[in-house]
Amino acid sequence: MVQGDPDPDIFNFVVDPKVFHERLDALVAELANRHLNEMMPGVIPSAQGIAIWFWERLALQYQLDEVKVWQDDVEAALRRES
Repeated sequence: MVQGDPDPDIFNFVVDPKVFHERLDALVAELANRHLNEMMPGVIPSAQGIAIWFWERLALQYQLDEVKVWQDDVEAALRRES
């Protein structure tokens, strides 16, 4: 979840959904079909570790409230602003 003021130039969204989705796709592509232990040195490649990995990259561009990574249909890991 991204925080911020609504931008009237993008229909009062906080961020441009297309641009944000493209950024998420790029991050997913970095991890897709890769050995996560090699891609994320020093991070345990669990749902929680992946949520932290996404947070660290998205927080460079966006004011985040939380990042949620789903492990399956029931379980998820959540990284929130502290």
